[in-house]
Amino acid sequence: MKTLEQKGLSYVSSLIEQNLKDLRTILQWNVDNNIFFYRCTSNLFPKNSQYEIDNIPNYSSINSLCQEIGDFIKENNVRLSFHPDHWVKLASPTQSVVENSLETIENHAEWYSLFGLESSPLHPINIHIGAHYSDKNATRDRLVSHYNNLSQNAQNHLVLENDDTTSLWSVSELKEIGRDHNIPITFDYLHHYFTDRGLTYQDAFNQCKTTWPTDIPPVTHYSEPRRLYSLDTETQPKAHSEYVQDIPEWLIQQSSVMIEANSKEKAVFQFRSTRINSSI
Repeated sequence: MKTLEQKGLSYVSSLIEQNLKDLRTILQWNVDNNIFFYRCTSNLFPKNSQYEIDNIPNYSSINSLCQEIGDFIKENNVRLSFHPDHWVKLASPTQSVVENSLETIENHAEWYSLFGLESSPLHPINIHIGAHYSDKNATRDRLVSHYNNLSQNAQNHLVLENDDTTSLWSVSELKEIGRDHNIPITFDYLHHYFTDRGLTYQDAFNQCKTTWPTDIPPVTHYSEPRRLYSLDTETQPKAHSEYVQDIPEWLIQQSSVMIEANSKEKAVFQFRSTRINSSI
């Protein structure tokens, strides 16, 4: 905010333009390396809550870049994803948090529109409920109420993800919300270990899969705990490893898998090198 106040919208506009050029370069590199699922930064349009995109300097250049990126995504069957910051909590009992969350989700949905991308969970905005606030039923009701206040475009992109703490939101709980309110559920493989509620990984995935439109592959986040590959017993069980070694083939075949590993694209290349005929 201090930078915005000191340098103004012209500076922000130049940052957005460079971000979009960089995104175009990244997507080309991904396609050249057979990576067709990409989680994009939520800082693409810095401090978007402080301005209307079509009122900023260089808007025509920005709009042209967005159209070019959208065309590239569609021509190459790239799946773009956003995962807004952890403070985006639609079910919060604090009104200011809810208002900021609604605005952030709407902004992400607008970016998809600027790209000219399909208004659907093919290109998700992925969030967590992230708390139970001492009353899960009331929290669920707030989530649904605030979800209903989103525009249709934002609703079309929104998906929920299972949490990694026993007291929080498991696949089985989210599946009920998804089924009743038409909200797809992202299956996080590692998170399920901590909130399995007696479901196997495959059963949990299948429950998530039922919440997705039949013509859109469900999204899976896959990671492995660093503790599996480290002699450091102080490492937290939830900490992600540098690489991954054992993504089930059934998961690869039935979903778009986002590898969450600290080595990022290197982890994708390393995993591919260990698998024969893997489609990831």
